[in-house]
Amino acid sequence: MAIDGKTVLEITLANHLGSSLDGVCVVVPGWIEGFKEVTARAAHPRAAFVEIAGPCEMSTSLKAGWSWVRDNTESRGIMVSLADQPLVGPRTIDRLIETYLASDKAIGVPTYRGRWGHPVIIGREFDCEVMKLSGDRGAREILSGRPDLVLEVEVESDGVLVDLDRIEDFEAVRSRMRDHG
Repeated sequence: MAIDGKTVLEITLANHLGSSLDGVCVVVPGWIEGFKEVTARAAHPRAAFVEIAGPCEMSTSLKAGWSWVRDNTESRGIMVSLADQPLVGPRTIDRLIETYLASDKAIGVPTYRGRWGHPVIIGREFDCEVMKLSGDRGAREILSGRPDLVLEVEVESDGVLVDLDRIEDFEAVRSRMRDHG
């Protein structure tokens, strides 16, 4: 399924590459037929693709991307994004980065009207906790377990709350992007 001829991954990646991020690591399911064509179309000098060989749980994907970024960059924190959030634009990403870097907090979380969203920035000091994650869950327990270390960054767009888990979500976002595109 596409929105104006692009996959959700391509749109999300373009939003990240349009931000001030130095680079983007994209974890992809190398086992899904046709996915290599998507990554070939989305190729960019600032994008690295890490393939997972078989079906995986959320923690597997998170740890694969975390490991690549940790081993190939020197950033203070690692941004964890969801590929199915095409409404998170470069301005939102930059606001989160700038506010996080100006703070002394270890975790940066975008909020919209007080609700936590994605992407999040997690300090490298949480490497051990991230690498211990298992199952079909992300890093929420790391974030929620340390409220004193969390910087909440209020953003202008509800895109940080919108992901595409169902076909109805996709259709709603496609309609919204066409109406405001």
